[in-house]
Amino acid sequence: MSLDIYMPGLNEQFPNRVMLHMDSEGRTSMQPDITVFPVRCSKCHRILPHFYLHRGSSNNYVGNIRCRFCGHDISVSDREYMVDRIYFDEDEIDFACLYLLDWIYIDAIDTIYDGAASKVVLKDYTRSALNYITVDDLTRRIANAISKQLTGNMSFVTDPRFPKLPADINRWIELLYVAGIQLPSNVRIVREAPVLPSMEGSAISDFRSMDSLMARFPAKRKFPFENSEDPYGFGGSFEKVINESASHTDDFIISEDDYDPDDIADIED
Repeated sequence: MSLDIYMPGLNEQFPNRVMLHMDSEGRTSMQPDITVFPVRCSKCHRILPHFYLHRGSSNNYVGNIRCRFCGHDISVSDREYMVDRIYFDEDEIDFACLYLLDWIYIDAIDTIYDGAASKVVLKDYTRSALNYITVDDLTRRIANAISKQLTGNMSFVTDPRFPKLPADINRWIELLYVAGIQLPSNVRIVREAPVLPSMEGSAISDFRSMDSLMARFPAKRKFPFENSEDPYGFGGSFEKVINESASHTDDFIISEDDYDPDDIADIED
């Protein structure tokens, strides 16, 4: 079976991600490779009640889903190598537009924050390899780099045909929003979180810059527990300790009212 109902907490080994590209002139782009998405019936135009998980395709064919509202068999297909688009019968969905996963937003953040976004996103880039990064890791790296605190409680609509987006995509768009990036005119906020102060100027921000701050002072006498890999006795640099302690929660949970085991029977191989 190439399509499953997405179950938060159980299918996290198939995250939404992007692949980074850099051409010979140094121009960078990113291409979505999507696993979790909503499904819209191409006949009755209603949204099915769950997100679906893409687990592979053969000759571009992903699977069939029976619409629970009109009974139509929705044929789901992709472009096989990269799932940057999905097709419900003949209806094409472009994830770069639906999920706002386009390098133009990285460039926009760089313009405001002096290149901070592309620096952290490309820190592990290797020209001779395929460079993938999950959407949540993309969001986390940039939020840390520009000292923006996310609530994870905001929801957005980027296309009126799809009233709900996956939680990691909402976190990504929340980052763009709190970073002050101009979003497309069709984007709507459907649930706005309480205003939180930026981490900039906070104790967390000061902690993140502690390594560079300590470098300004003369070398101190080492104690027996210290070494060059762990100069402060905290298991690594301050930045490493803080970054590794970050955790993300997924606020999308299927309730008993939403979940219907009969829906599984609607998915056909």
